[in-house]
Amino acid sequence: MLEIVAVPIFRPLIPYFSKLFSIEEIKKAGLNYTIEEWTAISIFVSVFFSVFISIFSFVFLILLYPIIYSILFSILIFFISFSISIFSFKLYPGFLMDERKKRLDNSIHYASLYMSTIAGSGAPPQTVFRIMSKMKDLREVSKISSNIIRDMNIFGLSLSEALKREAKYSPSEKMKEMLWGIRTIITSGGNLQNYLLDKGRRYLNEYKRSLEDYSKTMSMLIEVYTTVVIVGAIFAIVLSSLMGTISGFTPTMKLFQYLTLIVGLPVATLIFIVVIKIISPLEV
Repeated sequence: MLEIVAVPIFRPLIPYFSKLFSIEEIKKAGLNYTIEEWTAISIFVSVFFSVFISIFSFVFLILLYPIIYSILFSILIFFISFSISIFSFKLYPGFLMDERKKRLDNSIHYASLYMSTIAGSGAPPQTVFRIMSKMKDLREVSKISSNIIRDMNIFGLSLSEALKREAKYSPSEKMKEMLWGIRTIITSGGNLQNYLLDKGRRYLNEYKRSLEDYSKTMSMLIEVYTTVVIVGAIFAIVLSSLMGTISGFTPTMKLFQYLTLIVGLPVATLIFIVVIKIISPLEV
């Protein structure tokens, strides 16, 4: 809905900023915007964010500096904030694309085997995708299946054209390969059930190997976390306490202990959790 407001307001600026963005990344990220709409939204949000930051900065700076310096600093902060915001909008589709690719790669073996079962019951390919579109547990596969059904029912595309369209904008090479394969099987009259079953078995073996690698990596990370973070933090506190007992506790030493416990340990744990989430092959 935001694009309805943003596009008319910032239409003159769109040609200058649209070169920063890629329609292919936007589509692969699952964002249902044109390049003009995404550019307009980026400018709209960036302008309002930057105005808010610059006004807040001006109110703070005017208490410390003359008004002319406050205005100049606020203008500088506006442009810095605007640049950071635009750059964030440029990176965001790539982040979403990587997340979609991960979820598709982690669930494609389930989807392939399930689709093979449906195809084996004699259901036509359209029905296979219609059923998969309702599989909300496999959200990315469900979304792609919904798009295929939508393209056929609303835009009047054939199943072959709809598969080609979704394959083009799939962030996962495995999903792209499977969609192209289904399209070939349908147009050539091959056995869809056998094709999906073979793909499912292959992807399942690859998924098992990824789980084994994940298990080994987790064991290593847990050892590193326990040794470096937990034991390291305890060792730092004990060592600083001994030094304080011998030479007396200084404010710097107390600050070091507080920072280790209150900042260092939580931040290191948060980084550990984020790394686990990034490498996990379990998210679908």
